[in-house]
Amino acid sequence: MEFFPLVGGKKLPEVYHLGFSGTHFQVFVTLEYWLKFVSLTGAETHYASRHGQEYISPSIFGGSFGWYGCARVSKSLDDFVCIEVPAFVNESNTVEPVAQMRDLGSTLANIFFILQHLIYEYDEQNVEMQQGCHTQLFVVETFLSREPTQFHGAGLELAVSTQARKYLEGLGRQIELERAIEAMKSHFFMPHVDGQLQVRSWRGDFVVRLRDNGVLHMNTRGNCACLGTMPRDFGDRGCQLSSHNVDTVKQQFNLLVGIASVWQMVREGLHT
Repeated sequence: MEFFPLVGGKKLPEVYHLGFSGTHFQVFVTLEYWLKFVSLTGAETHYASRHGQEYISPSIFGGSFGWYGCARVSKSLDDFVCIEVPAFVNESNTVEPVAQMRDLGSTLANIFFILQHLIYEYDEQNVEMQQGCHTQLFVVETFLSREPTQFHGAGLELAVSTQARKYLEGLGRQIELERAIEAMKSHFFMPHVDGQLQVRSWRGDFVVRLRDNGVLHMNTRGNCACLGTMPRDFGDRGCQLSSHNVDTVKQQFNLLVGIASVWQMVREGLHT
């Protein structure tokens, strides 16, 4: 579903931004919004009670939370709270029980859901954004179907702000973002570090391309497993990207690696 305030051109304060360490997704949240996150999802809340015994509630003091405690919270060097979620299952982990890919995907989807709710909550207050603060550049929404084998069972949406789209538009048209592509390739083969999967990647398996007017298009390995929208002149608006044929959490996560790389590139470009 389109995140209309951001796509429509409204400037909103940065609640979070997404990074990738090479092994973990990193969701950087301001301390103010981390406290709000915990107040909505912490122990004794209705939210926490809906998820069963395998779900560990977050705490303002950090530590682990999510399904089987797969997310970990720490303080980053620039005063953000950093939520880390593994980008693949560590097969060498012999401790039971261990989170599987769907647990990782569910945990990350719930993190994005709550953060999106907090951005909506700010928007509804109609308060003026303080000068000099960073703006929310993108908003991610991910989904998991109840049936693991369902087609398009691990879809995702990406809302792109006007500022982010304009920045990407300034980089050129019909160009590939090699850093994001290499990150996606590295992630896709990372669980097979034993050397058994040195498979050639074909052109078109991993794509991060800028089309006309700063519109992103991304492909991961699969049958037309992609993320994008029709390129057109959006004027002073951002745009909404939707996934197609993203069937597995691994495909979804691989696209998120590309998104994280683009997000950090845009954020650094706008704020340095």
